[in-house]
Amino acid sequence: MTVAVEDKKITYDVTVLDKATITLVEPTKLSYYKGEKLDLTNGKIVEHYLSGKDKYIPLTSDMIICFDSNKLGKQTLKVKYNETEFTFNVEVQEKKTELKPTKKVTKDNTKETPTNTVTTVTSVKSEKPKASTTIKKTKSIKTSSAVEATKKTNETTIEPTEETTNEEQQKTEMKPAQEETEKENKNKGNTIVGSVNDNNSNKPDQTQKDGIKNTIFGIIALFALFVLYAIDKNKNVRIYVESGDDRILVGREKITKEDRKLDLGKYYERYGEETFDIVLDKDISEKLDKKQVNVTVNNSKKEKFEVNYNNEEYTYKTKA
Repeated sequence: MTVAVEDKKITYDVTVLDKATITLVEPTKLSYYKGEKLDLTNGKIVEHYLSGKDKYIPLTSDMIICFDSNKLGKQTLKVKYNETEFTFNVEVQEKKTELKPTKKVTKDNTKETPTNTVTTVTSVKSEKPKASTTIKKTKSIKTSSAVEATKKTNETTIEPTEETTNEEQQKTEMKPAQEETEKENKNKGNTIVGSVNDNNSNKPDQTQKDGIKNTIFGIIALFALFVLYAIDKNKNVRIYVESGDDRILVGREKITKEDRKLDLGKYYERYGEETFDIVLDKDISEKLDKKQVNVTVNNSKKEKFEVNYNNEEYTYKTKA
């Protein structure tokens, strides 16, 4: 810079500074349980320069003053950056020891696939049964009038020493009148057995039909399970609720780069909780880096958060 006074000129070197305005972006997590560590995710200092450039400085624990996780109630934390100080409020609560849903949690509708056994039945025509035990019979056979004249009663005792078939017993030596009587009885027996076999052959094989039916139901059930698995596999967001020191998985959702909305209404109605842990898979975390996601907890509570990808799954906790 040159200054002219009458005939004299003086030249000075001047440095123009790019003055900055400093602001604080509060961390996402502002609600803590007793004894829980400080979480400064998404918290940052922003330096806005007159040239239009912005500089982001992530919050670190050594910038924070006055945080005590064992002190219940609201706390005002100080943030010190160079010569500038900021404040923001957090709240520390007692740990919840038991999760009590306001509505009954229905059991998983997934049913076990029954093991289906198909029984193949081969029809075999029955042959004349064989005697399995030694038979001792004493028969009193009435003969014709001519035979009765000579003998009133003819008692024949058959005592085979080996197991024989009915057919062999009928071929035992008999008198003519006895043979006729045995033949008549045999013909009657064959007529009855034949009708029974015909009825059995005409009767549908119910066991075989049941086996085929169970097989079809099993295939349908397996296909349904495969479809459900394929749908669930495409979901890239896990929803958790906390129960004491445990974290319980209650569902999975899906978001994309174009559709960044999460509706947690059904989980709120089921569990009566307003605080949920939302965990984005690593792939979707990388795709949504520096982008905002809108969350609906219930009709009166909506939040949004910015994904900060750090080569790992991104986690966001809804406010209590």
